[in-house]
This record gives sequence, C-alpha cells and structure tokens, in this order.
Amino acid sequence: YRMPGTHVELNMNYRSHPTLLKLPSEIFYDGNLIAAARPEKVEALCGWRRLPVKGVPLLFVGVEGKDERTIDSPGYLNEYE
Repeated sequence: YRMPGTHVELNMNYRSHPTLLKLPSEIFYDGNLIAAARPEKVEALCGWRRLPVKGVPLLFVGVEGKDERTIDSPGYLNEYE
C-alpha cells in the first residue's frame, strides 16, 4: 500500500558505471536516472583483461548458498555472496 503523495523516486545514482545504469534507467525511470558516480571509482576495473566485454565492469559469478532471513529484517541475504 502506498499513500498518495508519498512516492519518492531515485534520480541520481552515485555507485554504478553509466553503462550498467542505462537499461534500468530506460525501463524503470523513463530515462531519467543520472549516473553521478565519480569516474575514478566506477572505471577503476574497466581495463581488467578478464572482463568479458572490455570497458564494461560487469562480471557474473556463480555462488552456491541459500537465501536466508534474519528476525529483524524483511529482506533476504546469502552469506556466501
């Protein structure tokens, strides 16, 4: 349930590389999500030779484990991630 007038939308992201934000910005924010992280932070690993796509700091790693919940949180966590 959401009360009228209480919607807050993220419009600036200070954590992610602009390439990684492009799709969620278009899908969920009508293209209004701004990549505002410091370039030296988000581009630090762009030159790593083992990246599947050069210049895009995205890597998928399989992790075994299970989703768990703590008593004091509605969210889930996986300690192995």
